[in-house]
Amino acid sequence: MYADVVYYRNEYGGDFDGDDAALAKLLTTASLYVDGIALWKTRRLGAVGAMNSRQRDALRRACCLQVDFLREHGAEPAAVKSLKVFDASVTYADKAGKSWFCTEAALLLRGAGLVERVMA
Repeated sequence: MYADVVYYRNEYGGDFDGDDAALAKLLTTASLYVDGIALWKTRRLGAVGAMNSRQRDALRRACCLQVDFLREHGAEPAAVKSLKVFDASVTYADKAGKSWFCTEAALLLRGAGLVERVMA
């Protein structure tokens, strides 16, 4: 999980009003979505602790943005349409025109050099 409950509530300033256990579950889910577009790059750079502060902050903030996005648009995952192993390209089936990822989070990750292109 890239961001924890304390970061979401205190640093990011999120407004999730549920209990900490429910928020932790959403943060874990959001981290999986972030991995969907940034995992191959984070693995190339090494452990999260080895990243520069801008990259670590981008991962944490993107995770929080994705939590808010999932709360607004639903946390149901899109079905994987295709998967490419090298360069870790994942294509998701269209969810009736719905985006599966927060555009602001994708742009933040791209700006930190954690994705090559925005795929939201």
